[in-house]
Amino acid sequence: MPRLTRAVFPQDGANPLTQLPVGQVRMLRLLDGEAKLRVTHIASELRMTPSAVTQMGNRLEQLGLVERLDVAEDGRGRFLAISEIGRIALEERRRVRVEQAALILKDTHEETLEAFITALKSVLNQIPSSGHIECTTPANGGDSSTRSA
Repeated sequence: MPRLTRAVFPQDGANPLTQLPVGQVRMLRLLDGEAKLRVTHIASELRMTPSAVTQMGNRLEQLGLVERLDVAEDGRGRFLAISEIGRIALEERRRVRVEQAALILKDTHEETLEAFITALKSVLNQIPSSGHIECTTPANGGDSSTRSA
């Protein structure tokens, strides 16, 4: 999937989010939906070790995209939270991705687009996960992808 993402969405040297590894972007997305999360919770959600999450957190903190917060009740644990800069950068990344996808797809023939959608749904439906993506074809032709957590 990272190879497909890089092919469709080229890196922009002015935007550090386009150069982040997929795992770091996933962490930012996870944090974007929460006020703050413990490193152990992030590790569990992303299926990573706590030390790997700590390393990713260090990199994101250096970029100003996340903040570390101490756990008041025990002093040993740490929380990570997306920073305001991180939230703005992630929203900008989403906006740019939507624009890029629209440009790519605007001149695509309907048959090619339908074949692409069918292939993508087939791939996505094979991904086992507790927070799965379920793809169905809507009767009205609109977007029918649903995400559950």
